[in-house]
Amino acid sequence: MQTLSGLGSSISSISISIDLSAVDGDVAFNGDYYVTLQHDDKFVVLLNRVGKTLVNPYGYDDNGFNITFTLDGEDVHSYGDLPGGGLLIGSWGVDGRAVDPDEVLDTDSRTATLAQLLGANPNGEWTLFAADMNGSGSGQLNSWSIDVQAIPEPSTATFILASGIGL
Repeated sequence: MQTLSGLGSSISSISISIDLSAVDGDVAFNGDYYVTLQHDDKFVVLLNRVGKTLVNPYGYDDNGFNITFTLDGEDVHSYGDLPGGGLLIGSWGVDGRAVDPDEVLDTDSRTATLAQLLGANPNGEWTLFAADMNGSGSGQLNSWSIDVQAIPEPSTATFILASGIGL
């Protein structure tokens, strides 16, 4: 959980960075992870068993993420297999599939995205939930961070000036 304070009144841009990997000496697959972010009544699905399809019920067998989720990034659920099962890096769009991790598929709608946070008050508690949905292998969350750009509260002088225009 992270608490943000002293920011403006509403979110104009947001990105979330996560570093997730297998526990040292173990193996954890990217297709096993389910990661969400909650703020007030907003719920975003960052990862939901990436690569899981009708043809591939287990998802990708790559190992680890060091990525930043952005508003305009490409859907992380279908990033494609990495050569050698390596670490996924770069900027991506959230998975957004608010579906049971046991049932999720690439064809499910993306309804729980970062876009729903635009306009929300950025101040307050932000909770990240991460789970490794497979009993074998052990994943760990190494770090996560939030980068929020907020629209500042209008000053009283600006409000008075703006309200006097057109009278």
